[in-house]
Amino acid sequence: ANRDRIVLELEKDRGMLPAQAKNRIMVTIRPTRRATYTFSIMYQLLTPDGRSVNPVHPDPMDLCEVIVQGVYPTLVATDARCYGSGSGISKRQLWSLFSLDNLNLCLDSDPADDELTYVHPTRHSTRYRPPVYTRAILDFNFSAAPVGNDACVVDLLLENTGTVTSEWAFLFPVDLQLELEYWAETGEFDEDELHQMRVTDNRLFSVKPKKGRLDPGQTQTV
Repeated sequence: ANRDRIVLELEKDRGMLPAQAKNRIMVTIRPTRRATYTFSIMYQLLTPDGRSVNPVHPDPMDLCEVIVQGVYPTLVATDARCYGSGSGISKRQLWSLFSLDNLNLCLDSDPADDELTYVHPTRHSTRYRPPVYTRAILDFNFSAAPVGNDACVVDLLLENTGTVTSEWAFLFPVDLQLELEYWAETGEFDEDELHQMRVTDNRLFSVKPKKGRLDPGQTQTV
């Protein structure tokens, strides 16, 4: 594919090597998708005037083969427990309420181009409810409880099941919103933005910790 053309780069592809000498050449691999790449690196010895030293077999000869596995960081929800007002919710019910099967499917899928726009989360909107560039829209349903009852606390166990370090973060709309000067505020909000502001101002939800870093095989309870 066109996007795979510059997956492998050699620090230099030609040069002169004196007798009894060594020269280290750095090879840089930049996989562009989740796939297995196989590269054949070839060499050719040339005379000072650019001709092959072996006129009988002038074509380049095999030097080595490089095999690379392109991966994305992985994260899986492996366990969930409920406390407080939700202590009566079974693990099977909680798994369904939090759409954890679908969440794991989304986390395991290849990200879309829009999801790869930024290396790090960036404030990109002036709205109180910024647009979300992701195909995964899931419900985290905390069920219901009487007013004044204990808070519903859910523990999610996240695990890095991959081979590279995974960095994760829970982002609220305010984390993606550009901060405007006071004079630039219009004071006009639609229903979705007003609802979002009420949820945020009343702190109906909180996440601890909001971000983290997991090496392969490590887990973190959120």
